[in-house]
Amino acid sequence: MWDRLRRFMAGRYGYDHLSRMLNIVCLACILVAMIFRMFGGKYVYAVLYSAALLLLVLVLYRALSRNRTKRLAENQKYLKFQNAFFTKLKQWKVKWKNRKIYKYCKCPSCRLPLRVPRGKGEIKIKCPRCSAEFNMRS
Repeated sequence: MWDRLRRFMAGRYGYDHLSRMLNIVCLACILVAMIFRMFGGKYVYAVLYSAALLLLVLVLYRALSRNRTKRLAENQKYLKFQNAFFTKLKQWKVKWKNRKIYKYCKCPSCRLPLRVPRGKGEIKIKCPRCSAEFNMRS
């Protein structure tokens, strides 16, 4: 039996990070749909349940696909988006943590994010990238 399954899956794409995320979204849609069904939201339940089924079909399609290069490109795009999202989230976390110590601004000419200490009054800032000088109240 396992040998037949192994032969069937030979040359097919399989399961990856994007498929895992789609499964999680599918499960979340089903859970939210069940909550809406308990409280009488028949139409919302139907829409969410249909979306969950479509996501499940998409996951199966991707797993059984023989076009490995296209599925790999889709996964790479997802991973690039995920990396950018979590990098931005970490930056927001650091900014929130340091909000009482530093003030954040952007260079008016090159838009480079800069960090200046709070409580220094009007200070002159020189951008390290483009060497533009500008005044800012910290």
